Amino acid sequence: GHDDVDEERAAGAGALLRWHHPVLGDISPGQFIPVAERSGLMIVLGDWVMEQVARQLVAWRDAGLQEVRVAINLSGRQFWDKALVDKVRDCFRRHALAPGQLGFEITESLLLDHQQPAIAIIQALREMGCRVALDDFGTGYSSLGYLHELPVTTIKIDKRFIQGLGNRRSNAIVAAVTGLARELDMRVVAEGVETDQQLQALARYPIDLVQGFLFGTPLLA
Repeated sequence: GHDDVDEERAAGAGALLRWHHPVLGDISPGQFIPVAERSGLMIVLGDWVMEQVARQLVAWRDAGLQEVRVAINLSGRQFWDKALVDKVRDCFRRHALAPGQLGFEITESLLLDHQQPAIAIIQALREMGCRVALDDFGTGYSSLGYLHELPVTTIKIDKRFIQGLGNRRSNAIVAAVTGLARELDMRVVAEGVETDQQLQALARYPIDLVQGFLFGTPLLA
Protein backbone atom coordinates (compact mmCIF):
# COMPACT_ATOMS: atom_id res chain seq x y z
CA GLY A 1 0.00 0.00 0.00
CA HIS A 2 0.96 3.64 -0.34
CA ASP A 3 0.19 5.83 2.65
CA ASP A 4 -0.46 9.54 2.50
CA VAL A 5 1.97 11.20 4.91
CA ASP A 6 -0.20 14.12 6.00
CA GLU A 7 -3.53 12.35 6.21
CA GLU A 8 -2.24 9.02 7.50
CA ARG A 9 -4.50 7.02 5.25
CA ALA A 10 -4.06 4.48 2.48
CA ALA A 11 -3.73 6.41 -0.77
CA GLY A 12 -3.68 3.43 -3.08
CA ALA A 13 -2.06 0.08 -3.64
CA GLY A 14 0.39 -1.62 -5.93
CA ALA A 15 -0.50 -4.89 -7.64
CA LEU A 16 2.02 -7.61 -6.75
CA LEU A 17 2.40 -10.83 -8.70
CA ARG A 18 3.19 -13.96 -6.66
CA TRP A 19 3.62 -17.58 -7.79
CA HIS A 20 2.69 -20.32 -5.33
CA HIS A 21 3.86 -23.52 -7.02
CA PRO A 22 2.42 -26.85 -5.76
CA VAL A 23 5.83 -28.57 -5.87
CA LEU A 24 8.46 -25.81 -5.85
CA GLY A 25 6.69 -23.66 -3.25
CA ASP A 26 6.78 -19.86 -3.45
CA ILE A 27 8.74 -18.55 -6.44
CA SER A 28 9.73 -14.90 -6.25
CA PRO A 29 9.01 -12.41 -9.06
CA GLY A 30 12.78 -11.86 -9.20
CA GLN A 31 12.99 -15.40 -10.57
CA PHE A 32 9.93 -15.78 -12.77
CA ILE A 33 9.61 -12.30 -14.31
CA PRO A 34 12.98 -12.50 -16.15
CA VAL A 35 11.95 -15.96 -17.46
CA ALA A 36 8.60 -14.55 -18.63
CA GLU A 37 10.46 -11.69 -20.34
CA ARG A 38 12.86 -14.04 -22.14
CA SER A 39 10.21 -16.56 -23.16
CA GLY A 40 7.85 -13.98 -24.63
CA LEU A 41 5.14 -14.68 -22.03
CA MET A 42 5.45 -11.31 -20.30
CA ILE A 43 2.88 -9.54 -22.47
CA VAL A 44 0.27 -12.28 -21.90
CA LEU A 45 1.05 -12.25 -18.18
CA GLY A 46 0.91 -8.45 -18.06
CA ASP A 47 -2.44 -8.37 -19.89
CA TRP A 48 -3.80 -10.90 -17.39
CA VAL A 49 -2.60 -8.80 -14.43
CA MET A 50 -4.24 -5.64 -15.83
CA GLU A 51 -7.52 -7.54 -16.34
CA GLN A 52 -7.41 -8.99 -12.80
CA VAL A 53 -6.75 -5.56 -11.30
CA ALA A 54 -9.61 -4.02 -13.29
CA ARG A 55 -11.99 -6.77 -12.15
CA GLN A 56 -10.91 -6.24 -8.56
CA LEU A 57 -11.52 -2.49 -8.89
CA VAL A 58 -15.03 -3.23 -10.17
CA ALA A 59 -15.64 -5.66 -7.27
CA TRP A 60 -14.49 -3.02 -4.78
CA ARG A 61 -16.71 -0.43 -6.48
CA ASP A 62 -19.70 -2.78 -6.27
CA ALA A 63 -18.92 -3.23 -2.57
CA GLY A 64 -19.14 0.55 -2.07
CA LEU A 65 -15.43 1.43 -2.17
CA GLN A 66 -15.13 4.33 -4.57
CA GLU A 67 -12.07 5.52 -6.42
CA VAL A 68 -9.52 2.99 -5.18
CA ARG A 69 -6.25 3.49 -7.08
CA VAL A 70 -3.97 0.61 -8.01
CA ALA A 71 -0.55 0.87 -9.64
CA ILE A 72 0.81 -1.83 -11.94
CA ASN A 73 4.51 -2.34 -12.68
CA LEU A 74 5.28 -2.41 -16.38
CA SER A 75 8.20 -4.48 -17.62
CA GLY A 76 10.19 -3.43 -20.68
CA ARG A 77 8.33 -5.78 -22.99
CA GLN A 78 4.97 -4.49 -21.82
CA PHE A 79 5.93 -0.82 -21.98
CA TRP A 80 7.23 -1.18 -25.54
CA ASP A 81 4.28 -3.32 -26.66
CA LYS A 82 2.78 -1.25 -29.50
CA ALA A 83 -0.71 -2.17 -28.31
CA LEU A 84 -0.17 -1.00 -24.69
CA VAL A 85 -2.02 2.31 -24.89
CA ASP A 86 -4.96 0.76 -26.77
CA LYS A 87 -5.14 -2.07 -24.22
CA VAL A 88 -5.24 0.39 -21.32
CA ARG A 89 -7.89 2.51 -23.04
CA ASP A 90 -9.95 -0.62 -23.74
CA CYS A 91 -9.60 -1.77 -20.13
CA PHE A 92 -10.89 1.58 -18.81
CA ARG A 93 -13.83 1.46 -21.24
CA ARG A 94 -14.88 -2.18 -20.67
CA HIS A 95 -14.84 -1.86 -16.88
CA ALA A 96 -16.05 1.76 -16.73
CA LEU A 97 -13.09 2.71 -14.53
CA ALA A 98 -12.73 6.30 -13.38
CA PRO A 99 -9.80 8.24 -14.88
CA GLY A 100 -6.66 7.52 -12.94
CA GLN A 101 -7.88 4.38 -11.17
CA LEU A 102 -5.10 2.45 -12.88
CA GLY A 103 -1.59 3.80 -12.59
CA PHE A 104 1.73 2.47 -13.83
CA GLU A 105 5.28 2.21 -12.57
CA ILE A 106 8.32 1.98 -14.82
CA THR A 107 12.03 1.77 -14.05
CA GLU A 108 14.76 3.94 -15.52
CA SER A 109 16.59 0.98 -17.06
CA LEU A 110 13.58 0.34 -19.28
CA LEU A 111 14.07 3.77 -20.89
CA LEU A 112 17.75 3.36 -21.72
CA ASP A 113 18.43 4.95 -25.13
CA HIS A 114 14.70 5.21 -25.87
CA GLN A 115 13.74 8.42 -24.15
CA GLN A 116 12.02 10.11 -27.09
CA PRO A 117 9.56 7.30 -28.00
CA ALA A 118 8.81 6.84 -24.27
CA ILE A 119 7.49 10.39 -24.03
CA ALA A 120 4.58 9.68 -26.38
CA ILE A 121 3.60 6.50 -24.51
CA ILE A 122 3.67 8.19 -21.11
CA GLN A 123 1.80 11.21 -22.47
CA ALA A 124 -0.94 8.94 -23.85
CA LEU A 125 -1.28 7.20 -20.45
CA ARG A 126 -1.38 10.58 -18.71
CA GLU A 127 -4.20 11.70 -21.00
CA MET A 128 -6.28 8.83 -19.60
CA GLY A 129 -5.66 10.21 -16.12
CA CYS A 130 -3.08 7.53 -15.26
CA ARG A 131 -0.33 8.40 -12.85
CA VAL A 132 3.04 7.22 -14.09
CA ALA A 133 5.80 6.73 -11.54
CA LEU A 134 9.53 6.32 -12.03
CA ASP A 135 10.27 3.42 -9.69
CA ASP A 136 13.48 2.73 -7.71
CA PHE A 137 14.73 6.21 -8.56
CA GLY A 138 18.42 6.62 -7.94
CA THR A 139 19.51 3.04 -8.51
CA GLY A 140 19.63 2.74 -12.28
CA TYR A 141 21.02 5.29 -14.64
CA SER A 142 19.35 8.23 -12.93
CA SER A 143 19.51 10.83 -15.59
CA LEU A 144 18.20 14.28 -14.89
CA GLY A 145 17.35 14.22 -18.57
CA TYR A 146 14.57 11.73 -17.80
CA LEU A 147 13.01 14.12 -15.33
CA HIS A 148 13.46 17.02 -17.72
CA GLU A 149 11.82 15.25 -20.65
CA LEU A 150 9.42 12.59 -19.38
CA PRO A 151 5.91 13.59 -18.31
CA VAL A 152 5.98 11.31 -15.25
CA THR A 153 3.88 12.33 -12.24
CA THR A 154 5.77 10.61 -9.46
CA ILE A 155 9.28 9.66 -8.35
CA LYS A 156 9.75 6.70 -6.03
CA ILE A 157 12.97 6.94 -4.03
CA ASP A 158 14.59 3.54 -3.76
CA LYS A 159 14.55 1.88 -0.36
CA ARG A 160 18.35 1.72 -0.08
CA PHE A 161 18.41 5.50 0.41
CA ILE A 162 15.44 5.49 2.79
CA GLN A 163 16.95 2.72 4.90
CA GLY A 164 20.28 4.54 4.90
CA LEU A 165 18.83 7.75 6.38
CA GLY A 166 21.06 9.02 9.14
CA ASN A 167 24.04 8.40 6.89
CA ARG A 168 25.27 11.69 5.41
CA ARG A 169 25.25 10.43 1.84
CA SER A 170 21.73 8.99 2.00
CA ASN A 171 20.48 12.19 3.62
CA ALA A 172 22.03 14.25 0.82
CA ILE A 173 20.49 12.09 -1.91
CA VAL A 174 17.00 12.15 -0.34
CA ALA A 175 17.26 15.93 0.15
CA ALA A 176 18.34 16.43 -3.46
CA VAL A 177 15.72 14.17 -5.03
CA THR A 178 12.83 15.52 -2.95
CA GLY A 179 13.87 19.12 -3.60
CA LEU A 180 14.12 18.45 -7.32
CA ALA A 181 10.74 16.73 -7.43
CA ARG A 182 9.08 19.60 -5.60
CA GLU A 183 10.45 22.11 -8.11
CA LEU A 184 9.18 19.90 -10.96
CA ASP A 185 5.70 19.52 -9.39
CA MET A 186 6.14 15.76 -9.06
CA ARG A 187 4.96 13.65 -6.18
CA VAL A 188 7.54 11.73 -4.15
CA VAL A 189 7.07 8.26 -2.69
CA ALA A 190 9.54 6.91 -0.13
CA GLU A 191 9.88 3.16 -0.68
CA GLY A 192 10.79 0.53 1.89
CA VAL A 193 9.86 2.35 5.11
CA GLU A 194 10.15 -0.29 7.82
CA THR A 195 10.77 1.54 11.11
CA ASP A 196 9.42 4.51 13.05
CA GLN A 197 12.94 5.97 13.00
CA GLN A 198 12.93 6.00 9.20
CA LEU A 199 9.49 7.61 9.19
CA GLN A 200 10.68 10.29 11.64
CA ALA A 201 13.84 10.90 9.58
CA LEU A 202 11.66 11.44 6.50
CA ALA A 203 9.71 14.21 8.25
CA ARG A 204 12.48 16.67 7.29
CA TYR A 205 11.85 16.18 3.59
CA PRO A 206 8.93 17.11 1.29
CA ILE A 207 7.56 13.59 0.77
CA ASP A 208 3.98 12.94 -0.31
CA LEU A 209 3.57 9.21 0.20
CA VAL A 210 5.34 6.50 2.14
CA GLN A 211 5.32 2.82 1.33
CA GLY A 212 6.70 -0.16 3.22
CA PHE A 213 6.27 -2.89 5.79
CA LEU A 214 5.77 -0.35 8.60
CA PHE A 215 2.28 0.23 7.16
CA GLY A 216 1.46 -3.23 5.93
CA THR A 217 2.91 -6.30 4.33
CA PRO A 218 1.57 -7.63 0.99
CA LEU A 219 -2.12 -8.49 1.35
CA LEU A 220 -4.76 -10.40 -0.55
CA ALA A 221 -7.44 -8.22 -2.12
